[in-house]
Amino acid sequence: MSQPCFANKTSADWLNQHQSKPVMVDENASIDQIINALLIEDRRDAYVVNADNKVIGHIGFANVATHLLSEHRVTHTHRQLFARVIEPTAKELMDPHFTSAYEDELLCDVIHRQLDHGLDDLIVLSRDTHVPLGAIQLKDVLAESLCLE
Repeated sequence: MSQPCFANKTSADWLNQHQSKPVMVDENASIDQIINALLIEDRRDAYVVNADNKVIGHIGFANVATHLLSEHRVTHTHRQLFARVIEPTAKELMDPHFTSAYEDELLCDVIHRQLDHGLDDLIVLSRDTHVPLGAIQLKDVLAESLCLE
């Protein structure tokens, strides 16, 4: 079985062929708003944006589910106990050290980063403005790798 050639494609090339927008939530979004956005779009990764529409963090589905369902767990973290008193916002739940790609990066490099960080959706940002351009969905990469000519 031959391998798909991602070596010469950039993230921008990929986005031109596979239009996919990342799930974006406001930094003040509640857990319910975050989970609704993920469920409506059938995604597992959401990116948090501030008032200037800059991406400031990432929230994974498991993170939100852990907080949402924490009452059913035997043990609780301090954050989970605090969340029972005051509902946390996206900014409080997010990981500010998120992984992203730039439009001029080669797809083969980006895929490795995406796999290393366990992301289904990797956000692609403009190198100049850091504005979100789209997302590389791992399921699309897998689908293309299986449909070889």
